[in-house]
Amino acid sequence: MSFKESLSELKDIDFADLDIQQIGVWPAALKTILVASIVLLIIGLGYFLKVKDISLLTERAVAQERELLPRSVSCCSNTRVKPFWPLIWMLTANR
Repeated sequence: MSFKESLSELKDIDFADLDIQQIGVWPAALKTILVASIVLLIIGLGYFLKVKDISLLTERAVAQERELLPRSVSCCSNTRVKPFWPLIWMLTANR
């Protein structure tokens, strides 16, 4: 079945005759649209329920790191920390 035939089949559908219990007899193009819509809905909900929360947690962690890093740099007068001073300086120089 070509794409043009699928589109013409969609134009001829009487949506009042479609029954959810008989999805198997629906046109293939309509089933494809339904499946694509469900997939996009699941992806969208997954983003807003999971990924968005994770990005907020990451932003909070970065803010906390920026707050705590100067405190850790100020304690570098300790002799045990002096060998790590170049590494600490490199980490704070980019901020």
